Amino acid sequence: MHTRDLKTACGYAIFFLLLGNLTQQSEEAFMALRYENEANEIVGYDENGVKLACVQFPAVNSDTVDVEHTEVDSSLQGQGVGGELMEQLAKRLRDEKKKAVLTCPYAQHWFDGHPENKDLVAE
Repeated sequence: MHTRDLKTACGYAIFFLLLGNLTQQSEEAFMALRYENEANEIVGYDENGVKLACVQFPAVNSDTVDVEHTEVDSSLQGQGVGGELMEQLAKRLRDEKKKAVLTCPYAQHWFDGHPENKDLVAE
């Protein structure tokens, strides 16, 4: 093998090693979140109690909430945390027999992609 080929192969090996390590750290960060139901929001906390994600949904009336805001810390974006918040929200809406008005663009997108939860969206 030529020196240039060896350097290229080593470069790729290091890149994929680092990528794998970053992916593992991201998965560990995602798995470490603790979700808690609060009055009008669901919050994801890390192991130190720092708020890293939330979905906020104030009441419109006794049967309906307005899903108005979803936020995920930049260190966790693109790792499914927003989707997990939406899953938690869907479960809570079902448990409380409520419907949701979707003013948050992320919530609109998520519910559009999950037709099994269409019954939770207020008309």
